[in-house]
Amino acid sequence: MPTSEAHGRPNCFLAERGFTLGFSTHTDDEITAIYLRPGGVSGTRLRQMLKRGEIGPVFANLRARSGVALRAYGTGSTEEEAAQRAADRWITEQGE
Repeated sequence: MPTSEAHGRPNCFLAERGFTLGFSTHTDDEITAIYLRPGGVSGTRLRQMLKRGEIGPVFANLRARSGVALRAYGTGSTEEEAAQRAADRWITEQGE
C-alpha cells in the first residue's frame, strides 16, 4: 500500500486535487452487478476479491468541480477505509 501525505487525511488530500468525496453502500448483489458488466472482472475473480476484502460494500466516489464523477474509486468495509484506498489509488495512478 502506498505511503503518502494522504494517510489519515484522504478527504483533504483529494480536496486539494479538486475532488469531493461521497460514499455509498452496496449489497453483494449490487456489487456483483457493477463488477460483472462487460469489460469488468470475471465471476471467479470477483468472488476472490470480495473474500480477500479487496472490494468492500462501501464505495468512495469522487466528484470533480466540473461534474465528472468517479464511482467506486476506493472501496472498503468502512468509509474511512474506502477513502484511504481512494487516496492511495490516486497516488499510485498519478505517481504522487
